[in-house]
Amino acid sequence: MQEELAQFDKLKVCNLVDLPKGQHAINTKWVFKCKKDDNGVVVRNKARLS
Repeated sequence: MQEELAQFDKLKVCNLVDLPKGQHAINTKWVFKCKKDDNGVVVRNKARLS
């Protein structure tokens, strides 16, 4: 998850701002997936927001 957040910052994907008074943030969740090679060995853990 830290890698993904670092990429967001590096690529200027989004920036944090204060919510206007009376507004609510939208719900998001992290989705995790293990990327495996042909032998089934975990090569990389991937994360994304959904």
